[in-house]
Amino acid sequence: MTTDVSETGHRYQLIVHGGCGPVTERLPGDAAIGTGDGGTGLIVSARDDSELYGLLDRIQDVPLHLISLNQIGSSSPAT
Repeated sequence: MTTDVSETGHRYQLIVHGGCGPVTERLPGDAAIGTGDGGTGLIVSARDDSELYGLLDRIQDVPLHLISLNQIGSSSPAT
């Protein structure tokens, strides 16, 4: 699973229980997806809190159990 993102903002790792096919169809193009051990890991970028909460709303729209959400870094270049 790659963690490269193209947008400015922050990167997040989300772990959900089971497969998440319906959600992955609506993820940004730079999202990375990996599966294993009965769960799915997603690496996504969000420009701000509003965009992150929008993604979380999409996950809530389908019956997925969010196991963890971790910020893994900024996708903005270091200054």
